[in-house]
Amino acid sequence: MMPAKQKTPRRARQVGRGLAIVALLGLVAYGVYAATDPSGGAEIGTTPAAAPSATQHKILDPAEVIELRPRELSESLPISGVAEPMREVVVSAEVSGIADDVRLMPGQTVRAGDLLLAIAQEDYQLALQAEEAARASLEAQLAAAESALRRSTELAARGVVTASALEDAQSSVAVLRANVAAAETQIRLARANLESAEVRAPISGIVVSRSVDPGQLVDDGAELFEIIDLSRVVIEAMVPLDRLLMLSVGQKAEVWLPQGGSQRFSASIERISPRAVDGTRSALVYLGIDNVNPALPAGLFVTGRIILRQRPDALALSKAAITQQDGQSMVQIVRDGRLAEVPVSIGASWPEGDLVEITAGLSAGDTVLAAPLRNLAPGEPVRIAER
Repeated sequence: MMPAKQKTPRRARQVGRGLAIVALLGLVAYGVYAATDPSGGAEIGTTPAAAPSATQHKILDPAEVIELRPRELSESLPISGVAEPMREVVVSAEVSGIADDVRLMPGQTVRAGDLLLAIAQEDYQLALQAEEAARASLEAQLAAAESALRRSTELAARGVVTASALEDAQSSVAVLRANVAAAETQIRLARANLESAEVRAPISGIVVSRSVDPGQLVDDGAELFEIIDLSRVVIEAMVPLDRLLMLSVGQKAEVWLPQGGSQRFSASIERISPRAVDGTRSALVYLGIDNVNPALPAGLFVTGRIILRQRPDALALSKAAITQQDGQSMVQIVRDGRLAEVPVSIGASWPEGDLVEITAGLSAGDTVLAAPLRNLAPGEPVRIAER
């Protein structure tokens, strides 16, 4: 006998049909959403395509680029030496006597012709007056002798005076004329001594030493004052012989104090020695400096440079920025945000900074790579990082 078939409860069948209907409605709703999705959603079972990425820039460090600007190019020869006055005078006495009216002290400024001191001026004035009186006496004697000679000549013509008496009168006149001439010489000498008793400055400058005091007995030839003219100073610089041919009189230079290099003094070559200093392979070059104020004291050690050649407002790059391609000089630049290679024409080389002058191909304001980048090709985008 077969087993009896069990019947499913009625409520359970109703619940199953409801779940099936809900699942069917969900599938329909999802299909409608996929068809109308404004974001362009993909169909079920497909993978959305990835969005395209932005352009990648090579970022350059600011130290890798140079903004090209005009500059002054120069080549110079280092020098050093001691600043000495162009003129230095030791004033000595030309007469002897007691010094009076001593006016100046070391450090004071003096002009050419200023009175420095007087030496026994009254004594030399009296000596001049005595010589003048002696001349006057001789002139009177000469006048009397000439009158006697005229009378003797007239009497000799009439035979009254002998020839020997006439000769004596002529001899007396000749001797007195010689004495008057000698007196004139003594007067000139006395006048010169009186002028020399007033010691005056031979040059304008500064008194650096004084060797006499008022009331001191001064001997002829004694040193009294030392005066230096600092309006122009000279520097003796040693220059290697192999550089001597690069120098000429009038060539410009500049010097400064080693401990105060901010103040520069313009100089120029005044003389060039053609012979090497004994025991060296160098020659002396003399540079003159117009010393305004004066700002450069004598005896100071200075350093400086002689300008061998100079080029103002030039465009130049380091040799490291330039490459050679098929015999053409090339540089890399940044233009409109991209790397570019441009040909350039180069001029003279300059040892200062190992620079090469650019004569064509670049302009002021161009951004140039300090050294070529081998991993970048022309046209690639580049950007300079912020400092």
